Amino acid sequence: MRKPVALSIAIAALCSCAWGAEPSPKLDELRKERREVDKEIRKAVPNPNDRDPQLAKLQEASLEALRAYEKAINDHPALQAIKKEMETATSKLTTAVASGDMNARETAKQELSVIMNRRSELAAKEPDLQALMKANNDAGAAYFAKRKELLASWPETKANAAKLEELNARIQEELRKQR
Repeated sequence: MRKPVALSIAIAALCSCAWGAEPSPKLDELRKERREVDKEIRKAVPNPNDRDPQLAKLQEASLEALRAYEKAINDHPALQAIKKEMETATSKLTTAVASGDMNARETAKQELSVIMNRRSELAAKEPDLQALMKANNDAGAAYFAKRKELLASWPETKANAAKLEELNARIQEELRKQR
């Protein structure tokens, strides 16, 4: 069950400039610090879903909603042209990462970011995708809210959960400054 989440995290990491954020040293440092705190939380509680059945159910519901939304986007007739653009951009990024060429990687990340943003904007305009998008967002929000609540309540993760919350707020503030 963790593979789709890990894949999503890996994609987000590769596309760290997605959603319009320009890389900045301060933002990079905050994200690095957040990864370290998150690593400490994972050491303390490797799989929070094992400790809370409701969290596991929320994660599964979130993954199902994500799969349904992604399938609908991938199959939607109005989004086929952008799907091909994403495939091409993803292939360029994969090639750039494999080659180790950092300039090509950054260029490919930027290109993919722009295409992903455009795809999201186009999908949001399609009435038949709007309900799936909302269900996906709501399911993900429910899972992360419950996870955040649990991590803040468990003694072995409480302090790091507070640090994570503070880092996330600082990251959001830095992103707002960049807009």
